[in-house]
Amino acid sequence: MKNIVINPVTRIEGHGKITIELDEKGNVKDARYCTVYVRGFEKFLEGCAIEDLPKFTPRICGVCPISHHLCSAKACDDLFNVKIPVTAKKVRLLHNYLGLIHSHTAHICVLAGPDLLLPDADQKTRNVFGLAAKNLDLVKKVIE
Repeated sequence: MKNIVINPVTRIEGHGKITIELDEKGNVKDARYCTVYVRGFEKFLEGCAIEDLPKFTPRICGVCPISHHLCSAKACDDLFNVKIPVTAKKVRLLHNYLGLIHSHTAHICVLAGPDLLLPDADQKTRNVFGLAAKNLDLVKKVIE
């Protein structure tokens, strides 16, 4: 039997590892995807004032800061038993949708885009920098 290990898995929002187990004939016997769910960010928040959480939690992730901000704000609301106005709920929902658009755009343009647009390129240059070298105008349009 042989194992194929892909570690780290790239082009994802987070960290992961894939292990593929092959049988004697080279067929896939088993495949596993492993990701780290507990990254320990809660440790640096211990002892911090609860009302400061919405300031710190967005810095946990560069791809989805809005989700972390909204979750910590909702946790503060729950802790202090605050009922936010309907307008505030709508603003939060809109903010969340904008965060989804931001996250998906970053994924498509920066993480997956080079694989889709440069499928035959060498793996070392099949990234946003390699894409910029091939088509700088396209990358500039995406950034704008």
